[in-house]
Amino acid sequence: MSEFMPSTKVINEFALLCLNPEIKQAEEFVQNLLRNGESTESIYLNLFTPSARYLGTLWEDDECDFVQVTIGLMQLQIIIRKLGQTFQGNHDAGDLTHKALFAPMPGSQHTLGVLMVSEFFRKEGWQVWLELGASEANLLDMLSSEWFDLVGLSVGTQGQLDQLTGLIARIRKAALNPALFVMLGGPAIYGRSDLLDKLGADAIVGDARSAVELAQELRSLIV
Repeated sequence: MSEFMPSTKVINEFALLCLNPEIKQAEEFVQNLLRNGESTESIYLNLFTPSARYLGTLWEDDECDFVQVTIGLMQLQIIIRKLGQTFQGNHDAGDLTHKALFAPMPGSQHTLGVLMVSEFFRKEGWQVWLELGASEANLLDMLSSEWFDLVGLSVGTQGQLDQLTGLIARIRKAALNPALFVMLGGPAIYGRSDLLDKLGADAIVGDARSAVELAQELRSLIV
């Protein structure tokens, strides 16, 4: 079966449903897609991600205010969390040997991307720590007290790029794992592989699927 690739009209229709404080219509929209045989993965990548971008565009164009867009993104997060219960695979406790920490940049409100990535990693059997509101101090404390194989940061705005070089250096210094793999994603860093050396990261990824594929390659190298 071909991958679900919704039209712009369908994406925008779903995004507008998420603006309604009553979430049932948006949830039913997604359930209808699932009943029609569309995969949860393709809904995550090809409906939820562009819908979130469209909500951001509505705000930028002054067609919706901040409160409305916040409601829409919260509705999306609720639906993602509910779907995650069926999306994640079944893994024995002994299989969950590799650990990943995901967070938006400290102080950032862009949390949808890291939430979605965390669901993909859980599905592939990773132990995942998701920190949506952590300060830099919180992140460094966690990395210095718990072993992680990978840390992923979401960069939501261009202004956060200047913070990254110092932050990644401090993350590596604090981490128990001297070979910690640092992955970056988010709208402000997408396609900027030219910044890898400058920032001190190991990879920049464009979406949740490519992130988990890269991590699976990494996991095969971890003893």
